[in-house]
Formats: sequence, C-alpha cells, structure tokens
Amino acid sequence: MAKRYEQRSARRIGRWAGAAALALVLSGCAAQASGLAGESGFILSSDVKMELQARKLPLIQGEQTPLAEEVRFADLLNVREGSVLYNREDGVYRTSLASLDRAEKLIDTPAAEVSANGHRALHDRDRRPYVSDLQSGETFELDGADENSQWSFADAEGEYVIGGVPGKVGLIHVTTGQAKWLNVKEQFDTEKKSHSYGTPYYFDGNIYVAGSFGDERNAIYKYSPDENKVRLYLDFPGGKAYDSIGQYRFLSDGKLLFDGTYDGQNGLFVYEPQTKAVSTLVLGTTVGNQDVGISFSLAPDGKKLLFHTRDESYDNLYQAELDGTQLTNIRYIMRDTLYASVSRLAYWNEDSASYALKYVPAGGTVESIVSYQF
Repeated sequence: MAKRYEQRSARRIGRWAGAAALALVLSGCAAQASGLAGESGFILSSDVKMELQARKLPLIQGEQTPLAEEVRFADLLNVREGSVLYNREDGVYRTSLASLDRAEKLIDTPAAEVSANGHRALHDRDRRPYVSDLQSGETFELDGADENSQWSFADAEGEYVIGGVPGKVGLIHVTTGQAKWLNVKEQFDTEKKSHSYGTPYYFDGNIYVAGSFGDERNAIYKYSPDENKVRLYLDFPGGKAYDSIGQYRFLSDGKLLFDGTYDGQNGLFVYEPQTKAVSTLVLGTTVGNQDVGISFSLAPDGKKLLFHTRDESYDNLYQAELDGTQLTNIRYIMRDTLYASVSRLAYWNEDSASYALKYVPAGGTVESIVSYQF
C-alpha cells in the first residue's frame, strides 16, 4: 500500500509438474484464459477454481533457482537480465542467477531502493539522501532535500527521484541537481482543508498526486511545474466516500492503469482521460465478509502485466496482455500463500518478454527466484 501523508493522522521448494503446464490443462476449460473476461472484467470460472483447489501446493510455473544463502524479502532489491542485487548490513551486493555462490560488493551502504534497470541505488547517509551509480561508482547528494525526507526513483533509469516531506513534493534530477517543487499547502489551500495524499508519481514532465483535499475526495491531481498549476486529472463518479486509488501507472497511449475501489467495486481498471471513461479489467474477490482488491505489475512496454487475486485460502498470480481496455492471453503462473503482493515481488527484463518473481512464502525469507517467459 502506498504510504500516505495525513494531516491529523521453511517450506520445501517445490515445482508442480503435471502432464502439461497448469494454465493449459485443467480439462481444457482453462486453456490460455483461466476464466472469463468481458465487460465486467476477468472472473475465474467455478470449474477452474475447483481444479486449482485440488492441486498440491505450491503451484509454480517457471524455472526456480534456489538462493545460495538466506535473504529476507526487503533485502532482495532487484532481479534483471540474470543479475541479482541484494542488501547486507555492510552494503549492496551483486550476484547472478548462473553463479549465486559468487557475489561482489558494489557500495558500502545498504540501499532503500534501486532503479528498475538496476543501475542506481538510493540510500541515506547521516539522515540525508544520496544516489549511487552502481556502474561508475559515483555518488550524488540530493541537493535541496530535507533531512529525513522520503524519496524513490521516478523513472526506470534512475535519472530522477521524487518525494519530499509532508506538504512538499519534489522532483530532482540526480546528476544535475535541478529540482522542481510542488507546494501542497499553497496549491491545495491545506490550511483550510483536511487532506491526505499518497506517493507521488512522475510522468511526461508532470507530477501526479492521488489523494483527498477538502470536499474533493479520492482523486488524482496533475501538477505542471512549468505552469505552476494543479488540475484535477481523475475523479470518481458521485464522489463515493469508499472509493479509493491504490497504485497507478501511465500507459503509452495516454490511458491510466490503476487498482483500487471504483464505483463501489474492487478491481483493476483503465481510465481514458479524453473520454473520462473507466473500464474494468479484473474484479476483486470477497473472502468471508471482506472485499479483497487486486494488485498488479506492469511490464516496461506497457502491454503486458501480472495481476494478483486472493480466494478463500490462497494467493493467485496471473500474467496477461493488455489490449486497450481488455486483457487477453491470460495464464495462471502461481498459487500459494505469499508474503507480499505481486507489485513487490516482480522484476521485468527490459524486453518485457520475460520476468522474475522472488518466491517468498509467509515467513518472509526469499526461497528462490522464479524465471518466466511470456
């Protein structure tokens, strides 16, 4: 869940091997698409549910590579193109899936995060944020950043970081130090309004913030640094109090992919800013009396994704292709009790045709890296 700023407030490693891959068997009913995808979104069919529930766990498609030493969930930072980055108490290390018994130390400080391409690491030193280039060894201090402020990479290459402190959102170019700032207090008149907002995003030269400000609740706002103006980007129909936005990503065609609760339903959605239409891709589930939402991980090309649902007992992961406002070629990839959502488990290779998952059961230790081809 995205952090929000508010004013007030071991098991055996197993790989299921049947007569064929799980997503393509199940008596033919699950071939290619393990469910139904239509106007109301993807719903797992009842016969497929029964077949899955009868299988021995864990159900894992993909090639598993057990780790040579124990690594906790938060310490495994990145898996890309066969390279693995992870924290130890004395710094960041790199190894490879082909030779996990050999590792090299890259920097002397553990990282809070690395860029999606694995080239840069974000870390603190004396309560101040720094970015280290893991290829050149050069380190950059984030000029203008407050002590104890919170930052994350704004793009896959790690050229920008975005974050700040409550009431102040910054976008900083790492190498030049050029910064752009959103004064939340000024732009949203927060002295007169209760407010909360989530982790900011950067896209196409603009800063985006999802939150609630006064009577305008559960919306995404677009801030143009060049114009120094905030505009409402996405609002919910009727301002429903229980609607909310989780994570969101911008697509190359201008649409917005987001998870959360929209019009009273949990799920995964696509928003078209030109028409202001929202389409449902995947509906959430109900476990007991509680509605359970969807999480996702989007490929670099914006055309493929992984999504994560939960039934009465277990977590279920799927891969799919995104075709406009529909999911196609849906395939089942994993079923087990998982430690985190797929957005925190998945790492995409640059070609978007392959990816890796850190397999973390409920205990919180990474048991293996699972590699997949789309």
